[in-house]
Amino acid sequence: MVVQYCPTAYGGRRGVNPYLHRMIGRVRRRSTRTRIALVVHESFVEISNARRLVLQATLYYQLLASSRHANLLVVPVKAWMSTVGRFAPGKRVIYAPVGSNIPLAKCNRDQVRVELGIPSSEPALGLLGRLPEATGMEAILAAIRRIRECGRVPTVVYVGPDTSRAEACIGQSARLLTGSNLDRVEVSRRLQVCDVYLAPFDEGVSTRRTSLMAALCHGLPIVGTRGSITDATLLSEDGSSLLLVDRTDVHGFAASVYALVTDSPKALRLSLNARRLYEDMYSWQQVSRLFRTEFMRNRTN
Repeated sequence: MVVQYCPTAYGGRRGVNPYLHRMIGRVRRRSTRTRIALVVHESFVEISNARRLVLQATLYYQLLASSRHANLLVVPVKAWMSTVGRFAPGKRVIYAPVGSNIPLAKCNRDQVRVELGIPSSEPALGLLGRLPEATGMEAILAAIRRIRECGRVPTVVYVGPDTSRAEACIGQSARLLTGSNLDRVEVSRRLQVCDVYLAPFDEGVSTRRTSLMAALCHGLPIVGTRGSITDATLLSEDGSSLLLVDRTDVHGFAASVYALVTDSPKALRLSLNARRLYEDMYSWQQVSRLFRTEFMRNRTN
């Protein structure tokens, strides 16, 4: 059994869900032969005040209690392996990236752009999921300004829940196309019309981000940020499968976006390599192979 440990997805308040570890324990007691893999997507919060210190302590206990019942702990970020391992001494901790939740749908890109009202001569910039905070939003706006300085007006294609914030922050400086609660086919269609995908995460791009995986799966030219949890594989692909800048380099981010908008051969090269990287490293076939191997290992042990 694979348990996706993302407490907020189970209705927990700020990630606190007192029933989660109890349910996992109940499965363990009733079916002792069931092998349980706990995939730790979210677990920690940054300590910025006393209230967050209490919340972090509560989340630590919750993860510790849930880990007790697991045979295997899985993290989607290599930098988390040693930290998560401390919650379950003696148990195996492995790294496994997430895949894309948005399969590549068949469509005519030019036709979809016409349907959505995106001018053929203007660039479309893609955003998926929650909008970034602070520096990340500054980078997006800087990229829009850089494109507008050359007399072009980009369309920002945003799919996610933060539509009001997108309209307030982005709507005044670019054409904005928003969508939420769309089915996976429509999300795929909208991703495919984008010329550049924007990934300015404060912690850096990482293999825990399904939005990044969706962009790689769709072969989009990507401009992202380097940060504390960006692993060696993604760093090694900088300039080949995606472009990365320091997470605080707002102007560098804007320049990289502009470079892809104005250099079609470079954008095409990144697009092809992004799709290759996804298929080789991050597809669900690769992820499922990791889980099968580990479960068989656990069975023989």
